[in-house]
Amino acid sequence: MLKGLPLTYNRDLQEDKECVFDAADTVRASLEVMAHAVASLEVDAAACLYAVSAPELLATDVADALVRAGLPFRKAHQVVGAAVRQAEEAGTRIDRLSRQAWENLAPGMGRVVEEVLEGSPVARLKRALQARGAVAGAPSLSGVQKELKQWKKRVQ
Repeated sequence: MLKGLPLTYNRDLQEDKECVFDAADTVRASLEVMAHAVASLEVDAAACLYAVSAPELLATDVADALVRAGLPFRKAHQVVGAAVRQAEEAGTRIDRLSRQAWENLAPGMGRVVEEVLEGSPVARLKRALQARGAVAGAPSLSGVQKELKQWKKRVQ
């Protein structure tokens, strides 16, 4: 504890900042490494497309659609979990389950699920991101574009 500042240089005032100095050094070194990593980054578009093609990425979106259609969230969560389990047991993916399979899990909701899972992987992902645009802090196309724009200004 110190009441006021001493009249002369006091090394004791820096001892509590040792961790801050170490953290600053670590951040500085990390930024240097990241600058080199980003500069030499090569994006494998095929690998990216493969990664986003997994329909299980949309499990939350299916549950959200079921909730919007009137199903309680707990039930929607159970339905999606059962569908994922059923698909795994059948050696398939949830977007390849039949409408009847979804109807058996959630009567009257087959079309709702089909709307979420229809189309190409990229189209499905874009729809999912657009649906999240109204939620603050959630990833959305407009939010990502806004952030990219702000960072481009800062970098230039």
